[in-house]
Amino acid sequence: MKRNPRFLIIGSTVLIVIVFYSVFKPKQNVDYKQYIKGSSISLGMTKEQVISSWGSPDSINRFKDKRETKETWIYYKNRERPAYLNFQDGVLKKYNN
Repeated sequence: MKRNPRFLIIGSTVLIVIVFYSVFKPKQNVDYKQYIKGSSISLGMTKEQVISSWGSPDSINRFKDKRETKETWIYYKNRERPAYLNFQDGVLKKYNN
């Protein structure tokens, strides 16, 4: 029986992708409930989680390019200086506090 080299290449590629993803996949097991309960935020939180912790932002600036959507949320309330939260595709990537 002759083996088709196309199936070997496809099978090998699928196996490499599965192994690579299982080793390098992003860690998603952080429990953000403790942050929300303490009215604080952490990198990696979703927009919904930030709203649960801090409430709705006072201002939102949206930027969209070909590959991603970015938002900057600004909180003024009860702060000496504004807090700027930067989201990329719905996930908190950077903030000043």
